Amino acid sequence: MALLAIALGFQGANALASPLGELLSAPWTVENRASLQRLLPDNQAVSKLLQNILPRESDESSLPKTNEYTFADLRGDGALELICTLTDGGRFFPTVLVIEKGTSGFSYSSAYDGGAMDIPDLGEVIISADDGPQKQLLLPRWLGMYPGAWPAPIIYDIYKYSDGSLRRADLIYQSYYKNVLIPKLKGELAALLAGSKASQSEANDYRSAEIAAREKALQAMVEMSKTGIVP
Repeated sequence: MALLAIALGFQGANALASPLGELLSAPWTVENRASLQRLLPDNQAVSKLLQNILPRESDESSLPKTNEYTFADLRGDGALELICTLTDGGRFFPTVLVIEKGTSGFSYSSAYDGGAMDIPDLGEVIISADDGPQKQLLLPRWLGMYPGAWPAPIIYDIYKYSDGSLRRADLIYQSYYKNVLIPKLKGELAALLAGSKASQSEANDYRSAEIAAREKALQAMVEMSKTGIVP
């Protein structure tokens, strides 16, 4: 996945219309989560905030669409970040965005998978890879070229939020792959294999391709956990 980190500052709360301006003066802390959620009650409110933060073309199609969002303490320091998933028919492919409020405005960092892969729900994306206070993002990507409608291997990268940027941290959290993700993928593969035995329809070709893709992805993840080499 490509990684982008850009910081934008504002001259003051007047740069954003109320209630967005209140987001600049409100504490972005765990204790103030309820107030922040009242200021950003729905996807439309988050999209309006993003329109004031993200660079865009004059074309309306370039505006991002918010699919899902939540506040989380990614750094484990009591400060909250806004995490949201975006898609759009313009230049916003599926993207995960992390927004942080600083002393002079907002900054953001995004993880972008480089293709048309759907981002899973945030309940699956935000993880605790080492059971510590910090949270990480678990994001999928194609292993190889974008396959279109046919099944293809999908592997997962762990991103850590630090110093205002999302950074790949697969090698830091290899134990998560060994103890959590690989057993999960093995279970999913076993379920597919069991289901394929009972399938007699023409969809069996698709199921066979899906099984082959899962096997290839699982092999890549196991090798990465052993060698530390990211495919």
